[in-house]
Amino acid sequence: MATNRITYGQSAIAVSQPPANSDNTSNLTGLKRVQSASIDFTFARERFKQLGSPDYVGQVQIRNADIGFGVNYFYSNGTNEAMMGLNVDGNSGTALKYVKKENQDRNYYLLMGTGDSAEPNMLDSAGKFKNQFNIMALGNVFLDSYSLSASLGSPVAVSTDLSAYNIVMNEYNDSTNGETIPAINTLQTSPDSPAEGTPVLDKKYKITPSVFQNTTNRDGNIIAAFAPGDIELILADVKEPGLQFTGSNPVRSASLESFDVGFNIDRTDLYGLGSMYPYGRRAVLPILGNLSFSALATEFTSGNLNTFLSGVNNYDFTINLKDHCGGQTGLQVVVENAQMDNQGLSDTLGSNASMTASFGFSMSDTSGLKFSTQPLMVLQPPATAAGDDTIYVQATGQTASRPIDTSFYNPDGFKYEWYRDIDPAQAKLLIHGNVGVGQSFIDSSLSNHTITAYNDVVHSTTQSKFSGGSIFFDGTGDVLEIPSSNDWVWGTNDWTVDFWMWASSQANRVIFEFGVLATDGFFLRTNQSGSDKLSLYVGGTLYEWPFPAATYANSAWHHIAIVRETSVSIRVYVDGVSLGYNVIPSGTTITNDGGVATVGGFDSPLPGGWEGYLDEFRVTKGRALWIRDFAPPRRRDTLANIPLGFNRKDLYLPFSSETYYAVISNELGSTTTNNCVVP
Repeated sequence: MATNRITYGQSAIAVSQPPANSDNTSNLTGLKRVQSASIDFTFARERFKQLGSPDYVGQVQIRNADIGFGVNYFYSNGTNEAMMGLNVDGNSGTALKYVKKENQDRNYYLLMGTGDSAEPNMLDSAGKFKNQFNIMALGNVFLDSYSLSASLGSPVAVSTDLSAYNIVMNEYNDSTNGETIPAINTLQTSPDSPAEGTPVLDKKYKITPSVFQNTTNRDGNIIAAFAPGDIELILADVKEPGLQFTGSNPVRSASLESFDVGFNIDRTDLYGLGSMYPYGRRAVLPILGNLSFSALATEFTSGNLNTFLSGVNNYDFTINLKDHCGGQTGLQVVVENAQMDNQGLSDTLGSNASMTASFGFSMSDTSGLKFSTQPLMVLQPPATAAGDDTIYVQATGQTASRPIDTSFYNPDGFKYEWYRDIDPAQAKLLIHGNVGVGQSFIDSSLSNHTITAYNDVVHSTTQSKFSGGSIFFDGTGDVLEIPSSNDWVWGTNDWTVDFWMWASSQANRVIFEFGVLATDGFFLRTNQSGSDKLSLYVGGTLYEWPFPAATYANSAWHHIAIVRETSVSIRVYVDGVSLGYNVIPSGTTITNDGGVATVGGFDSPLPGGWEGYLDEFRVTKGRALWIRDFAPPRRRDTLANIPLGFNRKDLYLPFSSETYYAVISNELGSTTTNNCVVP
């Protein structure tokens, strides 16, 4: 069936992992944001003449056809590069695997939809694709050249050239076992194995809907240099002391109009005696790269430009490409030990004077060219797991800058932030310091309780844990009151009350009260029975935790969480660290009277109200949000997820009926993992 039009939805390129001979159903991944693809092949023939004849008398094919494959795409977050075998961790050379002569041949599958559906990844009731596909399957594909270019006003574009040993063209048969892979045997390993150059008939591939889904999802930061300043050039060392720039670092940085970086991998085919098919295609070292850029001449404000860009010195360049919409660097390119090949200056009436320069460099396994990206997932958490399991993640893409800021990132260059999705309906009260003005306070939970402010409690911007302000109480009867509700009837179930507090002194101060204290309500205060205590009354019984004033009443923000984690224990966390737990009598019920809730004081004009600031006051019914130490929230609370902390690659799953995921960040940005569901 003919393919009448080419669209994102109707076409895709799937790639296997190396080596090509081991291709299987499970390792096909779709290249992202492909704009065009081309295939050509040329037969290598030798023609013979004979004396006395003006024409050829015969011809013979002396080796397999030369198959060329070109793929052009818009750069997204480095996943295409990783799939093609390039290194994108910012620490080692981009061509690391090729320099080390690792087997990097892959199989590529060019899919062209023959149906009219706008959703080619849709399956019918029998689990088969609704559309048919023409497939050009290329076996034993090698990367021959790579070029990345960026210019103001355009997306960052990548052009690649590849070569293959074999090509198979057919209409995809969506069968149970899949189609035979296009790879060929590159070496006869035993007398009984297939001959060199024959297809690998015992391996299959199968197209899945994820190939199309991956091609259409954004899947990370898509970099587009729309405005001046989005392409920044930084020099590690300025050779000419008098040279000045106009960039963010006036001595070492400038804004570029465009740049292009790339390399070619020359290869030698290795043939066995009597075979038309090579058994190997080795990279010829060294691999040479080139860098060229253009900038306005005004970017260089003083100094001897000819001396600066000379053919004598070696230069180390860092180029940061920023996403103008997001404002953060999405790709960092480092070029090391580059030598200038040429430079030029253009000055034309009606145009800005511009400078161009080109450099060459050699690529090794540790230097030459390095790409740094936002984190790319190498190992995702499993789709499902069981309670008490431990799940793991692994990322690559750390930045090239050294040393790593270990106060924020792990030694591997990443920060791991684990989250647990919750049912938004379980949050029964959520008061933001930045929602409302003056004495108008809003409950941001789905319960949408009415909040009444008494006396002088007010929104304030004097102190803010997060942007936008907090809630100030002066200690003289200031209180927020929420009417009686079934939301305060917790019985013997789990619950969590958490908030941020700021205090300059630690007197006997009430922070909150729920229900009727003397029956089965409870309230929290500081220093009920003496100094340096955090006191919780539950149904008239006092429970306390150590709470040194010098540590917590120090004019700084601290996160407090009170958690009923089992029917017989209540635990307090301060700044994510457990202060221990107190055992409560089995069957203890809380606030079964359904009384009012107050924040900042008692439900009566008694002295001892809170003096200081509170923010992000939240009540969660039916859920213990934390059961071990955690990293306090780094942003305002939401109804959708709870940060678990645990800045590490693994996570123990203590709860069932939950969904977990991680946000992994480095100096360039962050990536969210897939969800792991615990039934």
